Order: sequence, then structure tokens, then C-alpha cells
Amino acid sequence: ITPPVKIVVDTNIAFSAILNTETKIGDLLMNSEGLLEFHACQYLRLEIHKHRERLMDISGLMEDEFEEAKQLVFSRLKFHSEEIIPYQFWEEALPLVRDVDIDDIAFVTLNNYLDAYLWTGDKLLLNHLRQQKGYSKCLNTAELFELREKLRLEKG
Repeated sequence: ITPPVKIVVDTNIAFSAILNTETKIGDLLMNSEGLLEFHACQYLRLEIHKHRERLMDISGLMEDEFEEAKQLVFSRLKFHSEEIIPYQFWEEALPLVRDVDIDDIAFVTLNNYLDAYLWTGDKLLLNHLRQQKGYSKCLNTAELFELREKLRLEKG
């Protein structure tokens, strides 16, 4: 694999990063320049907005701190409009997510469109994609961390 490796970030990864930028997830997003390239669909912005109050409650962040964390995370992501993705990619993604969580269709669609790796903290989704559907273009945080370290070593 040659860097930068394209990574599609799903909602739960973005949630985690906003809640605490000082975690492994935050480290991956903030310190992978030239090795990993992070992408997301516009739907992610809607999801963050929709769950904003709950995220602020969970994190204990004040409004300005929340906005600052959100902007920091968003600054690391390249956003793509779902409308630009050809229909065939939506059609391919539907059977992959239909039985687990239809809300994840945009992320899997974008992942296939960009020929990237989906980074998710959703164990149910990850196991479903891998075990039920034989879909291997997805990673959890530990696997992405390993990939970044491998890329760093190869780069010298």
C-alpha cells in the first residue's frame, strides 16, 4: 500500500474524536499527514449537528469548546457530496448494510467510490461487513494505528 492511504471516516469515529481529541482516534486524525488521507460524506455533518446536544452532555464540553473540537476534526476531513457518487456505488452498498444499519450506506458507498478503507468503531457493522458479507475494505482503530505505523516505517 502506498501512502497516502484513503480512509473514509464514519460518524462514530468523528463523534469519538470530537468528544476527546487526546485519544488514539484523535492522534490518528491529527498526526497522519502524508500517510493517511481522511474523507467523509456530507451526511456526517448532519449527524454531528443532529446529536450535538447529546455530544455536549456526554463530553461536558461548553458550546465554544465543542465547536472548536468539531472544527479541528472537520479540518482533517475532505468532505464529499453524496450527489456526485454514481448510482451503481449506491446499488453495490445497499446489500452490504441493509441487514445491519441502513444509515451507514453513505459511508460504504463513498468508501467503494474512493476505493478507500472504511474506518469505523461500530463493532456490529465491522463484524457484519467482514463475516457476513466478506467485505474487507474496513478497519477498526487498532488496525488503522498499525497500518499508520507500518507506513511510517516504510517511509523511513
